[in-house]
Amino acid sequence: MIVIILTTGSLYYIFASKNYKVQISEELSAIADMKVHELEQWRKERLSNAELFYDNLIFADEVKSFFKNPNDSVTIRNIKNWMNIIYQAEFFNGVFFEDNLFNKKIIISEAIFFPTTRLLQSFLFRNDV
Repeated sequence: MIVIILTTGSLYYIFASKNYKVQISEELSAIADMKVHELEQWRKERLSNAELFYDNLIFADEVKSFFKNPNDSVTIRNIKNWMNIIYQAEFFNGVFFEDNLFNKKIIISEAIFFPTTRLLQSFLFRNDV
């Protein structure tokens, strides 16, 4: 009788532990898939926002004017108007304009912005989407 109980208990333990491992693995895989989807969606949204500015000759002219004269209030106002389109449409905490060294030049918000990292830049500017 003891042998049957021990054998049954051992078999149940082996089955339950395998089943538990499979269940946890499936849950972790589902979480990972969801996070990947969220990151892909976030990236698509940011690229969609960037399309407003990409090949936008009017905005490009404003940017050129800004770098020629960073204190020109009309140019700053015009750039802020373009930035406000994204800021208000997407309900961001903030939008900022950087130079090629990633120094923030114009900021629309009260939010605190952290330095842009190379990892984030490489993720944002991949071409495979």
